[in-house]
Amino acid sequence: MVLRKVWSAVAFIICFQSAIDAAGICGNATIRKHWSDCNKFVECGESSTVIFECPERSFFNSETLVCDFAMYAECVVDLEAEVQFFGQQRMLESAPGVLVTIDTCNQNPLGAKLPHPDFCNMFYHCSPSGPILFECPANLLFCPKRNVCNWPQFVECGITEGEVNGECPENCFPDKRCPLNCYPDLNTTVLPHPSMCTAYLRCIDGCACFQNCAAGLYWSTNLGRCVERVRSECVEIERPGCPECIMHENCPPVDDPNNPIRFPYPGRCDAYMKCHQGQACRVECPEGLEFDPETEVCDIPWGHNCCNH
Repeated sequence: MVLRKVWSAVAFIICFQSAIDAAGICGNATIRKHWSDCNKFVECGESSTVIFECPERSFFNSETLVCDFAMYAECVVDLEAEVQFFGQQRMLESAPGVLVTIDTCNQNPLGAKLPHPDFCNMFYHCSPSGPILFECPANLLFCPKRNVCNWPQFVECGITEGEVNGECPENCFPDKRCPLNCYPDLNTTVLPHPSMCTAYLRCIDGCACFQNCAAGLYWSTNLGRCVERVRSECVEIERPGCPECIMHENCPPVDDPNNPIRFPYPGRCDAYMKCHQGQACRVECPEGLEFDPETEVCDIPWGHNCCNH
């Protein structure tokens, strides 16, 4: 019980922090329109920025922040900017959403996000036409506390007390992708590690447990086992460096998470400064984007004079 409560607290803190410190293209918003495709929208979450695609014949409404079939005839796509989009780093793209005919959204407001009752990597987004089912890409799961997709070890997957036979062992966490009450020798479910190629997750009675590959071997999702490096399709995630921070008179000693302070980085358009506990820290914009001092977000340089500061 203690382990579950501690893990829940960690999950909440990580999900909360991710919504605040996400990539600059979102600014203060968790969701914003895609910069070049009316059919897509951007969600800032843990470590990555996720690109979601609306169902066919619907476009993202930047006022209601939901996919809207009534917006279909009002889109203008900048094909030149789309080239820059594909050059972005640390972005994941989800499969197109699907409009479903269930009453999930009847008692919920427009724009509400609701977890799927059976699959932790899916969620419903309430639109004017009804719930749209989206799937988190890669190995991410839906984090109901902050309404974003996040790494599985930081998400409560919906397993309630009594579903798992006792607490998860050390280096394991509850994961609804793992079957329950199986014979140990028949439970062969394995999952990729969210960030390491030399490790993977093995399911043990409803829990996902970290496992290391043998020395010199790398995980292959295609083969479902650790193999030689040349046979593994896994791509290592590079750990980003810490931002460069200096004491700055514009930054108060205590941060307001609901009103972060951002201002231009001197002499550069592709970066900005963000206040953190009295210091101004440099934040890089995603490749191809520039910081707009008026909106305080990284965006396609539509003509704003960001360098005139």
